[in-house]
Amino acid sequence: MIDNFVYDKKGEYKHNTVSIETLQLPTAEGGHNLIDLQARNEAIKLMKLRTYTNPVESQWPPWTKLADHILSLSAKSSVQCTVGHAQRRNFLLQGWPVYLQAETMPKTLQRMLRAADKHKVKFAPTEITPQMKLAMPFWYHLARAPGKNKTYREEYARCQIEVHEFWSMGEMAEHASKNWAPGHINEPMCQCTHCVADRRTGCINPIKCRASANRKLKAL
Repeated sequence: MIDNFVYDKKGEYKHNTVSIETLQLPTAEGGHNLIDLQARNEAIKLMKLRTYTNPVESQWPPWTKLADHILSLSAKSSVQCTVGHAQRRNFLLQGWPVYLQAETMPKTLQRMLRAADKHKVKFAPTEITPQMKLAMPFWYHLARAPGKNKTYREEYARCQIEVHEFWSMGEMAEHASKNWAPGHINEPMCQCTHCVADRRTGCINPIKCRASANRKLKAL
């Protein structure tokens, strides 16, 4: 239909053509019910994004986990120098930017991300439950204050990322609370269950590491 009314077979414009807008009108209004291809393609991208952001993990198709991996590898260099690959899980739930021109980025993901940016897609639940707050990623948390990324490079941040491998708000909050656990004393060689376990994990100074986690949580 487009070839008949708008373009020649080789893609050149015809003279005295009918506009796309007219062809898209209902037949009763003089059109031909032509599909808006641009809008349809945009809707396909957004539906793909909807599938990617489905909160129910059991409903994730295999490609979404591969997309997480690719997007993490495509994070901008400033992010990759700050937190590890394991801490970069979802660019929408975390505030880290993706480099769209990365060699690892497939065209289909590029189009999905451009549609997300065009339509201002953001994480905006109608209700945030306590369970949801604890399940949110801690690193690059959406509520972090500007300029707080430098705290990700301090000594105990490296311990929290590389030794404890914390990812969620719940993990960081539980770690911070151990300085007030029954039986704990504020001494470097405290023999309480939590301190002994953390030192065995490889944490050099559990008390200071937890205090660092507490400061980070208060900054949100």
